[in-house]
Amino acid sequence: MKPPLPAAARRLGPRLTAWRHQLHQQPELGFQEYGTAAFLDRELAALGLTATAVGGTGRLVRLGGEAEGPTVLLRADIDALPITEANRVDWVSQRPGLMHACGHDAHTACLLGALALLNGAPLPRGRVLGLFQPAEEPTPGGAERLVADGLLETEGVDRVLAQHVDHTLPVGTLGVRAGAMMARSDRFEVTFTGPGGHAAERAAVPDPLAAAVAFHRGLDEALDEERNRSAPPGAEGRVVGHIGRLEAGRAENIIPTEARLTGTLRTFDEELAARLRAALDRLARAAAADGTEARTTWHLGAPAVRNDPGLTARLRAVWQAGLGVEQVVELTEPALAAEDFGHLSSRRPAVFWRLGIRGPERGGEPWHTPRFDVDDAALPVGAWALAAATSSLLKDES
Repeated sequence: MKPPLPAAARRLGPRLTAWRHQLHQQPELGFQEYGTAAFLDRELAALGLTATAVGGTGRLVRLGGEAEGPTVLLRADIDALPITEANRVDWVSQRPGLMHACGHDAHTACLLGALALLNGAPLPRGRVLGLFQPAEEPTPGGAERLVADGLLETEGVDRVLAQHVDHTLPVGTLGVRAGAMMARSDRFEVTFTGPGGHAAERAAVPDPLAAAVAFHRGLDEALDEERNRSAPPGAEGRVVGHIGRLEAGRAENIIPTEARLTGTLRTFDEELAARLRAALDRLARAAAADGTEARTTWHLGAPAVRNDPGLTARLRAVWQAGLGVEQVVELTEPALAAEDFGHLSSRRPAVFWRLGIRGPERGGEPWHTPRFDVDDAALPVGAWALAAATSSLLKDES
């Protein structure tokens, strides 16, 4: 039988649900979260907390500092997605075309709850920073901006923590693994150009569209060759390359002057990612061997999210003691989805975990879909997990 959730977290349940539902009704895109920021200012003030604006629409809350010790940063993302909601619930989005379809409303509510729990008892030592981060979804996003602004150095951050809801895990469970947790995602554009011409002269005119098709056909082979030569063993050597868009031509009897491919490359190892980018650059040049010209442009995403092994083991034990061993799930593989928390976890020891939200009636729909929702019974667990992890890390710096 699992231990009961600590009473303080359980009592927060109705408030956590109310917070999430209010946020869910008023979704805002990245760097446009003005209403969300105003909401946070009001609710934090009601908790007796003061927020500082960071990254434009983000908010930072500071707790503790009386006793010397580590500084632990807790992060929640606050932006929504350009999706029209299809749910029929009382808290459905009130903004057509916008929706909290990735659980950022739940992340925000849980961080509010964690700060309430931590503010309600003396901290062992050190400082706690609650970061309500804007713009996780776009690239470049909020975490990259805050890192560039020097937030980690200015605030003396020693550890960073965050969680993400997971529709594949039962409500109230936590999923975690040491090492790679989420992938880096780099976006590429490959443009092939030529002089253009009449289709009747195809044998004599370089064809950008044919070069683009050759690149598409060679993608998997080029990636496999490099991966087999140099990838780390196991799950962290996984690679996905995908082309999602091809644009070329306007008429059936014209050889186009340009063909453009756009795609994504997802990896977990930084050195392998660099080698794979070089391999795709070579593939583009080879595909252009018929006389077209190739230009490859890379838009680099956030580094892979990686969990510090020692901190992960420590927090796993804390959560197992509070929730029960069966409620803390060991994830066998990292996710190929990306998260801009990687900008933080690549610079400070970090733990990033999953919060199960799949209940009997809600919470089982995938991220980024019109029917995504959260079983609110997960919220007290998420708030407690953040607070318990923080309290443990504040006890000493090991």
